[in-house]
Amino acid sequence: MTIITPDLHSLGFDATDRESLVLSATEFVRSAGATGGPSGGAGVPRDGARDRASGGSGSVAVPASGVPASYRCYDDPSGARLLMWDRPAEPGSAGGRTTATVAGLYPAEGAPLLPARLVRVHGEVTHVDLYTAEGDVVARFFATCDDARSVPEARTVDGRLDLYGEISVPQASVTAVSVDSNVFVDEASFRAAAREAGEVPVGLVCPSLFRVHSTGDPEDAEPCALVSGEVLSSERVTNSLTGVDWYRTVVDAAVPLTLAFPADLPVAPLAGTWIAGYVKMCVGTGDRVRGKL
Repeated sequence: MTIITPDLHSLGFDATDRESLVLSATEFVRSAGATGGPSGGAGVPRDGARDRASGGSGSVAVPASGVPASYRCYDDPSGARLLMWDRPAEPGSAGGRTTATVAGLYPAEGAPLLPARLVRVHGEVTHVDLYTAEGDVVARFFATCDDARSVPEARTVDGRLDLYGEISVPQASVTAVSVDSNVFVDEASFRAAAREAGEVPVGLVCPSLFRVHSTGDPEDAEPCALVSGEVLSSERVTNSLTGVDWYRTVVDAAVPLTLAFPADLPVAPLAGTWIAGYVKMCVGTGDRVRGKL
């Protein structure tokens, strides 16, 4: 097995190549759709009702503009998930279509669900305003949304992109997947490294948010953030599709954030360690939390 991309690796989705990973996951999804799903729920499409309506293929029609028309989701018992959809191949490449993938995960047990306002910027990339129970904005970022089909697109008002959320979600789950992160054995080591690098601990900052506010171009939105904080809890789990281990952690980063790390880091992200790095953000609406279809 090889590392296909850092985010897939953080969730244990290693394979000989992307095509073989997609083939394995798709076969599992279709098998689960045809049989009602294996015990443990591996590979069961989250959108059960719509999947059954499409004949159990795992693919559903998507009416919203800019969102994939062929959509499949592999759910692993470890909490990892793989979204897949077909799209036209790049000009000049072999074949008429290719499959895009987005890696994500479900929130750890006990991770809080918070109110949010969402508006889709492009494709599955969504702008998120996250609130406290009292109505104060606690975080603002771009993320991939696991139900982007239901989120309205952002409008342009007076030449500017209006990012005020079009829909309210009473219970949104916020998760992230490590792309390039460092783990420190304790807070002192973390802060010493930050001082040496001339950096200020950020909690959670989305760099492309500033770029989009400046340019007004929705294509500048990237579902990535700089994150730092203490690891509150940690569990080493195994991806059932590939047999590769990864860590599902909860990190104190502006909000308690469920964050996936690969198992081969020099320092394991155990409870009490501190992390800093670049992550891909994911947001889930309430009906996409495990156990709620």
